[in-house]
Amino acid sequence: MGIPYLTRHLASFSESTLLGTSQDSSCKAIKSVVIDGPGLVHYVHSVLLSQASSSLSQVERQPSCNEVSVAFMTYLVILQTSGVNILRIYFDGALPLNKRDTRLSRLEASRKQLEIFCLSHREGFKWSPIEQRPALIDPVRFLQDSHTSLKRPLLPGNPFMVSAVVEDLKSRWTHSEMSLYLPRNLIDIYKANNNQYHPWSDITEIITGEADVFCAALASQNPGAAILTSDSDLLLFDIGPESTIIFFDTIRVEDAGNKIVPTELPMTIKAMKYHPPSIADRLGIPALSYLAHELNQSPRSKLAELVRRAKIASDLTPKTSAYVSFLEEYDLQNFLQYDPSEAHALQNLDTRISELFVQCLWTNNNFQDQRQALHIYLPFLVEDHSRKCAWAESVEFRRLAYSLLNLNGALTTGSRLTAVIECVRRGRRLCLDNIDLYSIGEEVERESASLLDGLESFQRQYHLRHQHANYGSPLFWRTYALYEIHRDWFTTNNQPSPFKNHVALKSFLGLSRGTEYDTFDNETIEWDDIHSLAQLQAVLYSLRMVYQILQGLAQDQRGGSLARLCDILAQLPSLQVLMRSFHEVRRELYGFEPTLVTDTRCSS
Repeated sequence: MGIPYLTRHLASFSESTLLGTSQDSSCKAIKSVVIDGPGLVHYVHSVLLSQASSSLSQVERQPSCNEVSVAFMTYLVILQTSGVNILRIYFDGALPLNKRDTRLSRLEASRKQLEIFCLSHREGFKWSPIEQRPALIDPVRFLQDSHTSLKRPLLPGNPFMVSAVVEDLKSRWTHSEMSLYLPRNLIDIYKANNNQYHPWSDITEIITGEADVFCAALASQNPGAAILTSDSDLLLFDIGPESTIIFFDTIRVEDAGNKIVPTELPMTIKAMKYHPPSIADRLGIPALSYLAHELNQSPRSKLAELVRRAKIASDLTPKTSAYVSFLEEYDLQNFLQYDPSEAHALQNLDTRISELFVQCLWTNNNFQDQRQALHIYLPFLVEDHSRKCAWAESVEFRRLAYSLLNLNGALTTGSRLTAVIECVRRGRRLCLDNIDLYSIGEEVERESASLLDGLESFQRQYHLRHQHANYGSPLFWRTYALYEIHRDWFTTNNQPSPFKNHVALKSFLGLSRGTEYDTFDNETIEWDDIHSLAQLQAVLYSLRMVYQILQGLAQDQRGGSLARLCDILAQLPSLQVLMRSFHEVRRELYGFEPTLVTDTRCSS
């Protein structure tokens, strides 16, 4: 999760380098890289946020899952068309138990951030015209000193963007799909050098742990490779005498000027590399981990004082228990215990679900505490902080999802799970809610059959007004989510039908204040509207959780209603569609095509 101020202290020890193919022979280029996946997701999110028009409201300025995914894909294409070989893109599958306090403190910071934002914007926000597309993505901007203008976000980051990016890397991005978003000259060169149907599926990996240790291990096995990251923790691993660390905010295109699209490929990509053994040698300490430990103890100290203390600590025999514990976190021997077959079951799961699997399907003291129930940390949605948490209405779906874990034959917790602990906002604090599980057999069968019957009954009603719609329709699922939250409203407001022209959705999202053809130029997004979308997202994500856990069961473990339920939930749209932003859902409701977000003006 990073050592605060470490990069700042060591910035003067970095060296200029080139990435990929270059005509510049003044320094040796790095050809192979390992990518810290979550780090790149958050980096492109920050760049997109910095590019957003100041005329947009703070809510609409937040990059959507689709925009982040397109930006991530664009970044990879630019690297590869410039001759960079991407060895792996690693994503966290679970965080170890010793990171729980850090995680809770960050969640509390996000809660406070949301609270302050809501209090300071009670008046709501102005619409942008429904015809307006988000600002065009500038492909070169991701590699053009963009870090100098990154804005501090006023809202917590998009909680689903990492999982959406992983899903798209594995199943969305084909050449034809990429061509919808990339300039023609860029996609033509990419296609000429890469003929894989899903070019990143095989190199994208969710691992049973944190991405950083796997990035470090792979770099140590590939001398001369670089790790692309935003995480200063990577400086503390032993990655070998030739491999290096490069931070995303130091990577830039040489002489790009104001070009939106590169006219000549490959581009010259420069970066600043950190070589941990050389830096440690120059400081006169055995390894940077000694310096990092002292920095953790005394964040305000100057570098010279930290180095002095690190030298003293490194000479101690034996080392203090605090040092030993700290150094163990960066010991690649932990990687040697990794069984790649264990991670196979995680590859099609969102991080929050994979973390549940790691806690209950693997016997590993780093992730599993036999004395406690499983923990899941529900993300912060953009919601009205003064109201009940948007996750509350969908708790019964999640109860079913957690209960289905007991059907998994690979369960290693020693006994059946009886509860799962959800970390979720309640009012102005974080709470650990105990979710009691259904018993295996009659209760699980009854609840899954009830969900199945409800879905099929609703689909029949919906189909009367939308004859061409099926379970793959995003609007079907949004309307169903609304129905689950407001069943009484659907019963009382049946003339005209709440399904006709999606009247119900428009009403609860605040769109009925305009006519069907209104552009909403002078309307306001109210907090009730924003909260309604958050509630829909919570229901839809809870259904996705049911599906992903069902999918992890063997065929003979999901008979009867479970098999049919799994078939229906398999038709849920991808995450970047399910979790569309407010502006994207408005466009979807009024029949606008999905937004294309990359500039193609120079594509001919």
